[in-house]
Amino acid sequence: TFLNRAWRDLTGYEPAATLGQPLVALLHPDDQRHVDHVCASVLSGEQEECHAEVRFLTLTRATCWCDLRLHALREDGAIVGMAGTLTE
Repeated sequence: TFLNRAWRDLTGYEPAATLGQPLVALLHPDDQRHVDHVCASVLSGEQEECHAEVRFLTLTRATCWCDLRLHALREDGAIVGMAGTLTE
């Protein structure tokens, strides 16, 4: 897992403090169910990638709108995780 310094600039969280946390834990509660669903569809192989506009909650609890794009990571044909990008 990797988060660069832009993550800190965007959310206020140090990358090391958020690594290992579920993505949905950092989202606005109204966006969590939708993102959980699209992540599950990528991890199940139903979709190869997904896109969603989401609200992250920053360290100060402010709302930050982002464009989230995720895709499946494969190893020997099996899905082993996801990778993605955020754009403010």
